[in-house]
This record gives sequence, C-alpha cells and structure tokens, in this order.
Amino acid sequence: MNSFFRFIERFHFVILFIFLEIFSLLLAINSNTQKKALAVNSANIISGTIYEEISSYKEYLGLKAENERLLRDNVKLKTELNSSYKFDTSKYNEVNDTALIQQYSYMSAQVIKNSIFLQNNYLTIDKGKKQGVVEDMAVTNPDGVVGIIIKVSSNYSIAISLLNTKIGISAKIKKNSYYGSIIWNGTDYLKATLKDIPNHVEISKGDTIVSSGYSAIFPEGVMIGTIEEFYKNSEDNFYTITVLLSVDFKSVTNVYLIKNLLRDEQLKLEEEAELILIE
Repeated sequence: MNSFFRFIERFHFVILFIFLEIFSLLLAINSNTQKKALAVNSANIISGTIYEEISSYKEYLGLKAENERLLRDNVKLKTELNSSYKFDTSKYNEVNDTALIQQYSYMSAQVIKNSIFLQNNYLTIDKGKKQGVVEDMAVTNPDGVVGIIIKVSSNYSIAISLLNTKIGISAKIKKNSYYGSIIWNGTDYLKATLKDIPNHVEISKGDTIVSSGYSAIFPEGVMIGTIEEFYKNSEDNFYTITVLLSVDFKSVTNVYLIKNLLRDEQLKLEEEAELILIE
C-alpha cells in the first residue's frame, strides 16, 4: 500500500494531466453528435479487432487439443473398419462363417524428437510398453509411411525413420502391383528410390507408390509417394525410380502406431515352410 501512495505522489501531475485530457475529450464528444457517433464507431472497430485477435488466439491454443481428438477419432474408425472385415469361411466348412478376424490395431501417438539430416534418422515417440507399444509396429501418419518401431521402454519408443539408409520397405506400384523396395539415398529428405522393378513394366511420372503388405508390418496400400522420374539401367534389367515422398518428415508430429495382430502366426508359418524347402 505504501508503494502505491509513493507512486501516486511521484506521478500525480502526469495522472492529473491524463485525467483532464480524457475529461476534455469526453466533453467535446458529448457536445457534438457527429463526433460522438464517430467515437462510438471507432471504439466498436477497435473492440471488434481486439475480440477477433483474442478469438484467433484461442482457436490457435485449441488446435493441439483438436488434433489429438481427431487422431483418437481416426484410430477408432480405422479399428472399427479393420475389425468389420469378414473372411468368407463358409467354403472351408467352418462352424461359424460370420466370425470377425481383426488383423491390425491402431494407436495414436506424438513424435517428441525427430531428425532428417543424418544418414540414419530416428524418431522418439511418447508412448511405450505401458501403452501397448511393441517392436516392429508400423509408424504412419495421415500422409503415409513414416517408419518402424525398433526399441521400446516403459513410456517411450524409438522408430527407425524411412529416412534411414539401413531400412528398406516393401512397396508396389499401385496401378499394376509390381513390387520392389523403397530405400533412402541418404541425401534428400523429400525423396527415396524404388528398386527391383523390371524395365519391361509400364510406368509413368506421377504413378502412386504404396506399401505392398508383404512385410507383415505395414498394411497393404499405405501411401509412400509418387514417381518423380525414372530411367532404365544399362547394366541390368531394372529401373532406377525416384519417388517423391508423400510425408514431409520436417513436420511430422502426430502419428499412428499399427500392430499386425497376425504377424507372429504368419512369420512362424513362413519359417516352417523355409525349413521344409531346405530339407
């Protein structure tokens, strides 16, 4: 309180001057109808601008919560769509031919650390074992393939990024299903290379590249990118294809973690088949 009185005592002339200026301005406005209307309109414009800015700021603050809500809704929809897929089991003499078999489960998460300028880039994700994350889960976002979970702790996980020279993802050309491997060249974070496509296959710039579904990690048909350019190799019978990636890795924040619920069964069967073929 003493500080307040000292402030008044120190600046009482300035305060008195401001008060008299405001009082004089109000008298002038009230004595003139035109000036009064102009003052009211100006005040409305100023207050309206302030309210718009406040509203925009509130909307900006609410974007994160809205994005998280949309991610949860998308996860729910993806899971419901996936679980509604019905295998036609009647021709296999199953007792119940309406059984639903869900192959993939979905979880939303956030990227809390990311790199794009290394040779072998990784992402740190804010969910771990306690939230149900396991190794070899696919990582995607609404734009397409992001990476694969390779290490998990209690509350965090590490994903190897598609921008990593140690990873290759099985991919195919959407229009004709010819498949190969997507490999990053270690330089441009916007592009990767699609290999092992025979040069007799008809391809065009702009063709869509998606996940093949052969890896038991990514579902079939997840967007990877589009063909930007290609040429035939003189030393073999395959194209070298440059793919413009659909994901902008510089702005990856919200992701989906996808678990193949039938992965272990598939891998076990494939291992048994390989042993039979070796014998």
